[in-house]
Amino acid sequence: MFTFCWNRSSWDDATDSPVLGTIADRTTRPIINSLPADEVEVVREPRTGFDEDGMPRLNLYSNGRKTYAVSPEPAHEVSVLLSHGMADKGIRRSCEAQFDYIVLPGPLYGDADERHPHLGYPKLDPIFRGEVEPLPRDSRVRVLYAPTHGGGSEMDHWNDTAPPGIRAAGRTTWWKKDAVLKALDPQVFDVVFCPHPRYREDKSVTFREFVNADVVIADGGSTLWEALALGIPVVVPTFALDPSAFSLKTLEGRAYYEGWFRQVYSAGDLARRVYQASEYGPLSKERRIREQALPAPLRGFSGEAHAYWLLNDMKRW
Repeated sequence: MFTFCWNRSSWDDATDSPVLGTIADRTTRPIINSLPADEVEVVREPRTGFDEDGMPRLNLYSNGRKTYAVSPEPAHEVSVLLSHGMADKGIRRSCEAQFDYIVLPGPLYGDADERHPHLGYPKLDPIFRGEVEPLPRDSRVRVLYAPTHGGGSEMDHWNDTAPPGIRAAGRTTWWKKDAVLKALDPQVFDVVFCPHPRYREDKSVTFREFVNADVVIADGGSTLWEALALGIPVVVPTFALDPSAFSLKTLEGRAYYEGWFRQVYSAGDLARRVYQASEYGPLSKERRIREQALPAPLRGFSGEAHAYWLLNDMKRW
């Protein structure tokens, strides 16, 4: 049995059931659809003990262990940390000792070995396959702006009138989103604003909004890398961000210090740079890094790659 353990923000405690359209749903659904239906279960908490065939339980996690009640870990399990996002932030490295396997989207996230297979990023599969209907739009430049969160627990967020006094608060433009939005003339730019799921009542994740976006404005979250993987040019409003909040050991830190994306250092220059990105597309660095972040053979087929690995290549003992 393949047991998918969804995170808190993807689960309805009142009905004890999964919530569709959330991050766990989007990132695991293509895997689930590629596995035998009678061998899959979606639960909130991991299973413990042996299964009916005498095999250790196979738990596939959407988050680190601290978001689950079973601590430090269930007995006799085989544990797999799936990608609940494409951001780095050092999360996979900090979870290294918690799981038997940690899935990586591609070589940008580390070398592949038995414990760290490169299996892509299932969330984007339906977009690559042309299965997602775009939002209506007009002739204006379509800009997707999706700031990440600034620290705190998975479900509870800080008062959004002021950032929390922690370093992580600097990795998002959420606290200065008004300055970003005001810099883009609505006569020229059609801005689709997508808050992080923790700020949305339905906890839905940015998804359909990518389909016909000309430019993505991102900061320190997965949107940065999802746009890169989809081939959409990225603009980073550095004037509303604190890059010092990122360790140079993270991908985000390297990206900002090495200039992988278009960075804007004043609000007055944002419109020009966004329009430039819409005209010329991704930078050459973005094009090169794209293959490392999500290799071409896995674009649209990451769910199948995960399923094949689970069924054929992963060792459970």
